[in-house]
Amino acid sequence: MRAIHILTGLTVTASEERSQYMNKKLALARLANLIKAKNDEGDSTHKRTMWMQHNELERGNPVRTYEGLGFKLRANIRL
Repeated sequence: MRAIHILTGLTVTASEERSQYMNKKLALARLANLIKAKNDEGDSTHKRTMWMQHNELERGNPVRTYEGLGFKLRANIRL
């Protein structure tokens, strides 16, 4: 029995059992595990990328500042 996940192209096979039903059940379970592993890997990569971007942020030099109740733009002098 072969199971294919069309969206990702992942393929698994199962032929250990004599029953087609059991082979189908095994193949679907393997496919579910494979998809879960790929999703977990993608999540950890995304989290790592976001954390690296967080560490690269530059803080303390505002481009614009506003003051007063009317939120008027205050002249900024960048050094």
